[in-house]
Amino acid sequence: MRQHATHLEFVGRVDHQVKVRGFRIELGEIETQLNAHPAVREAVVQVRSDGPTGDRLVGYAVPADTTPTSTTPTDTELARALREFLAMRLPAYMVPAGFVFLDRLPRTPNGKIDRGRLPSAERLTVVSGNRVGPRDETEEEVLRIWAGLLDLPAEEIGVHDNFFELGGDSLLAGRMAHILGERFRVRVPVREVFTEATPARFAALIAEGRQKQLGADEESRRIQSFLDEVDDTQLDRLLHAYASVTRESLDHSQEEEK
Repeated sequence: MRQHATHLEFVGRVDHQVKVRGFRIELGEIETQLNAHPAVREAVVQVRSDGPTGDRLVGYAVPADTTPTSTTPTDTELARALREFLAMRLPAYMVPAGFVFLDRLPRTPNGKIDRGRLPSAERLTVVSGNRVGPRDETEEEVLRIWAGLLDLPAEEIGVHDNFFELGGDSLLAGRMAHILGERFRVRVPVREVFTEATPARFAALIAEGRQKQLGADEESRRIQSFLDEVDDTQLDRLLHAYASVTRESLDHSQEEEK
């Protein structure tokens, strides 16, 4: 809070406590753990709202070794190492969606980190495995939907990449399951997101759902075709016979229970 001659100006929390998707988060806790990693010289964490995914945590880190060598990890490898490091020490909702690697952090004239001058998340590095591109139209469409939800280029997502390692969370997972269900006209259980959250797995679930739907449609067509071929008298006899068999079965079950 800054005091002016005629009013007070709110400039944010000094302790950097934020609220992201319902969770109150102390950025300093994440930064303490991030700075403890041996491959990090210094780092800060900021909330960004640059894309359609809404607020997300982004880590800004200066690697300990800024001189590339043959053994220097790539940005993706370092991002994976940092995510795994933080995941063992913090709740999942406190692990940044990705990282922006810098040569140095911006500073104010008095030497403090200038959070207002941190770059946008356009250079965000997320964790992605050895990318395998889509092998059919279903996988390609799933990748496109993920790209929109995660605010990532579709060409950077592989069919074996994990939804949460790419920056997804439980809220986005629910939206993703709903969108896939609407797009492909099949039921996509949200629990599957937490079992094996990869485009390949969801494409397989969609294929299974379509096959079941085709089977159900075929059975419905056979029943309708049969009903179209019988007259009312035949149908009445069949229903009467079915009712008799059902009643006898119930009577038999009741006798066994006695």
